[in-house]
Amino acid sequence: MKPKFITVLLSSVAILAAIGLALQRPSAPSEERETILLLYGAGLRDPVRETIAAYQEEFPNVRVDVIPSGSGQLMAKVLAGEKGDLFMGADASYVNTAYEKGAIAERLDVAVQWPVISVRKDSKLTIDGLESLLGEGLRIGLGNPDGPAIGKSARQILEKAGLWDRVKVAVEKRGVFKPTVQELANDLKLGTIDAAILLDGTVAQHPELMAIAIPKEMNALLDISIGVMKTSERPTRALHFARYLTARDRGLTHFAKYGYQVIDGDAWADVPRLKLMSGGILRQAVTKTLDDFEQREGVTIDRNFNGCGILTSSLKAGGEADAYFACDVSFMSQVSDLFLDPVAVSETRMVIGVPKGNPKRITKLADLARDGLKIGVANAKQSALGALTEDLLARHGLLDAVMKNVRTQLPTADMLVTQLQGPKGSDSLLDAIVVYEVNARRAVDDVEIVPIAEAVAPAVQPIAVARQSKYPHLTRRLLDALSAEASRKRFEEQGFGWKAALTKRR
Repeated sequence: MKPKFITVLLSSVAILAAIGLALQRPSAPSEERETILLLYGAGLRDPVRETIAAYQEEFPNVRVDVIPSGSGQLMAKVLAGEKGDLFMGADASYVNTAYEKGAIAERLDVAVQWPVISVRKDSKLTIDGLESLLGEGLRIGLGNPDGPAIGKSARQILEKAGLWDRVKVAVEKRGVFKPTVQELANDLKLGTIDAAILLDGTVAQHPELMAIAIPKEMNALLDISIGVMKTSERPTRALHFARYLTARDRGLTHFAKYGYQVIDGDAWADVPRLKLMSGGILRQAVTKTLDDFEQREGVTIDRNFNGCGILTSSLKAGGEADAYFACDVSFMSQVSDLFLDPVAVSETRMVIGVPKGNPKRITKLADLARDGLKIGVANAKQSALGALTEDLLARHGLLDAVMKNVRTQLPTADMLVTQLQGPKGSDSLLDAIVVYEVNARRAVDDVEIVPIAEAVAPAVQPIAVARQSKYPHLTRRLLDALSAEASRKRFEEQGFGWKAALTKRR
């Protein structure tokens, strides 16, 4: 019995010692949460808090820290280059100013709100308009004119009504100026002021308060937007949250709950998949921009490069695309009912391409009609280039004469260039081709360019967002990226002329 008892005792001691050592060891660190910082106008408190709570529940490895304050004060931080990821102003003018000064990268619209006069629901005062704010003994609360969005807006409204100077004096005598709209709302609830100019979305967050409309001819609608700060070290995560907040089936539901007039936002997807149809001529000019956009936004872009005749026919037959980048406006116009207003991005001229040395001495468009030549053109039914070539020849009475020399009709200009180059080490299969200048420039070692004097109008490449896109705002940002300065350099390196102007918002 004794040996058995000792064995059991020693085993117990060993187990206790092991437990003790385990308790002394530091536990394995849990997965570190990715953190982003949101600076937001304090008046947006409740819908922002609810959106963050829902986001963190859906994405538990992300933490959203916040700094709520007046939009003016926050903008000053953003312009000073302070660290942060997102800036959401109660008035889009603050985000737009930061964008124009180079402190904001992307901007996403959220909702709109109206300034209102507010009193407690149990107030016995008769407040029926702006003039009522001058009532004898009335204690009025306003936002600081240089601070929160409501302060700037209240001043604009009262100036328009011709009341600012008198109301300002009344506030200085017996009222209060506050740095945030939420502080005004709290003062109103506590009864330290009798009336205030607030925002309708803020009033909806406080059931003790009621809103009195300001006539629209005197009022100033405030857009709400959120921007990704240039100082962000996590722009992809910041954009992920911004897309969540502005999604019609995620963040915008919380804003709508408080009476905000929300935008028609994108559908939510953790990793959205955009579909782009693009003329083959544009492939080399846009690929790097598309790659960069995918990486920064955390999205996928399915790319369909082809002749625009083929793409347009596909769209007419029900093919789906979030955006269409056409080879020429003539093809975009054929599907204008499917797309929003297009933006002209680039242009290129048609030229004649001939083998190096120009052995057939082709110098003008009419030379293509000479007997015995082997000509290559694009297919008029499959590509914009083909249709433009056919139209050009017809306008100058050369269509039949040139077409008798045509040996090949292909859907893209790049295929024509390959035909002109011929098999490696062999002579060219063709004497001349009609292509875009950008295609010929890509093969300068093998192809010489002969200008076409008759081709006065260049082909213009427009891009547009599909009316039925699930992600119209995301696709619009893609258009902005393709219209930006970095994209311009890529287009010009490929030989395109530039037509896009950087998008300006109000």
